Amino acid sequence: MSEGFHGQRPHSAQAGAPIELDDLVEHIANEHDDPLDRLAAATRISKDLEDLGERVVTHFLIEARRAGASWLRIGKAFGVSKQAVQKRFKAKLALQEAKADPEEEFEAFTQRACNVVAASRKAARQAGHREVGLLHLVLGMLAEPKGLAAQSITTQGFALEAARQAVQAALPAPQAAQPPEPVPFSESVRKILKQAVELAAPEAGLGYVGTEHIML
Repeated sequence: MSEGFHGQRPHSAQAGAPIELDDLVEHIANEHDDPLDRLAAATRISKDLEDLGERVVTHFLIEARRAGASWLRIGKAFGVSKQAVQKRFKAKLALQEAKADPEEEFEAFTQRACNVVAASRKAARQAGHREVGLLHLVLGMLAEPKGLAAQSITTQGFALEAARQAVQAALPAPQAAQPPEPVPFSESVRKILKQAVELAAPEAGLGYVGTEHIML
């Protein structure tokens, strides 16, 4: 996003859409004087909008599924095959369907955050554990290298693979030959996920849960 685009409306924008390019440019220009500060702010807003857009799409995809729409029809709405749309939303929808109780809400999670949670459950299941613990959650973060949580680890000088091996070595012995499906969260992980949602609540200025919120 740059000032050179000021006054232009994206081709895909619809009349009456709640977010307009002019408003975003004006907001950033009013908040920052330095061109580089404006660029940094635009980058942050772009990330926020990407995650927010993913949430909006997921919301209506779930609504369409509950209304009885087939994956074939949903794929046509996206302009892709049903296999492609299933692959894109598999992790998020799996979390929605695997909620252990009504208080677990993953609709606000970004796709990468959903991938982290899904990977942590997979790690617990593969290790033969009855619950998703803190170490499994760390493995989930390491399995999503493009997430901010994993990136923060690499910026501190740690290689993801070395960190993963260290965490794997610290896992306790297997507890069950056939872990429950889905593997439930331990109390400590439940608290972490709840805190992540609270950190990213709309009143905090965000409204989406990213991998960085899980790490905090």
